[in-house]
Amino acid sequence: QPSAMDSLPPNLKLKILDALQITSDQAVSSVPKAIPPTSGEAQCSLPEGRDDADKKGTKTKHPGVLQFRNIDESKLRFLAKADLWQLRDEGYVVKDGLLGGKKVEFVRDTILCMEKKGILKPAGMKGTTSWRNTKIRGDKMAWVDWVSLLGRHHVSGQGIKGETQEDAGLREIIVPLLELRDELVGSIGFKCKRVSIQVAVYPGNGTRYIKHLDAPPPADPDDTRPRRTITVLFYANAGWKREDGGELRLYGSHEKTTEDTDRKEDTMSPGDQKSGCVDVAPVADRVVMFLSSQVEHEVLATARPRCAITMWLYS
Repeated sequence: QPSAMDSLPPNLKLKILDALQITSDQAVSSVPKAIPPTSGEAQCSLPEGRDDADKKGTKTKHPGVLQFRNIDESKLRFLAKADLWQLRDEGYVVKDGLLGGKKVEFVRDTILCMEKKGILKPAGMKGTTSWRNTKIRGDKMAWVDWVSLLGRHHVSGQGIKGETQEDAGLREIIVPLLELRDELVGSIGFKCKRVSIQVAVYPGNGTRYIKHLDAPPPADPDDTRPRRTITVLFYANAGWKREDGGELRLYGSHEKTTEDTDRKEDTMSPGDQKSGCVDVAPVADRVVMFLSSQVEHEVLATARPRCAITMWLYS
């Protein structure tokens, strides 16, 4: 159950924690489950024995968000069926290997170049007014006009003569991200109404982003505008080590279901279940997808520059 602290505005919550001389990390009741800085296939898989035959009996923790019961596997390239069940039922999925080494380095160098040139600006937050506080959110970011970017490339066929590194590097990752969108649309019938893409870097020196939702409930319950539904993160941080920090902490609860009881071996320890947290290392070529309106998350303090691209899919 959410605590009284969770219902407070982020700036007020931070003031209280500062007064108590604790951090939001210390407020977690036990050690989170960790998805370590290793390469390989998806780190999250279905329970043993799970297949299409029993998918209809699965209990989802997020009813009504992704409403699909069948998957057209022929539309999948990077994602697997297990990833989509995981996303629907648990609210998140982690998978490595979207681009490959050299391309990831190019994307990282592009983001750091954008920061050096001052293209990335200190991020702000919106409520009734816009405001900034680096203790709450310490990244620098820029929105990407991806429609214009890809349109210019399409007209020329080979890219624009004399194009900038920013254009070339962003295109290297934006095209695969949009292909992920197409996989979701084709395989589960996801009705994507809008796409927004953001480039961001946390400079290090303890910068972070405290616990929040990407798509909090609208102030007006009759607001029918498209809302963020799926958040897709791509990390481009080569050689990331545990001491570099900057993990993405995903919050949630592990609810026991019949499916859990039938497992031969539970994949979460009692401590993981109690805290309901998963820490994801922001390693190079890693993709994290989660439900924007359901999964609270934070970026833990970073000790060196941490580069990411975020795509939001609206429905």
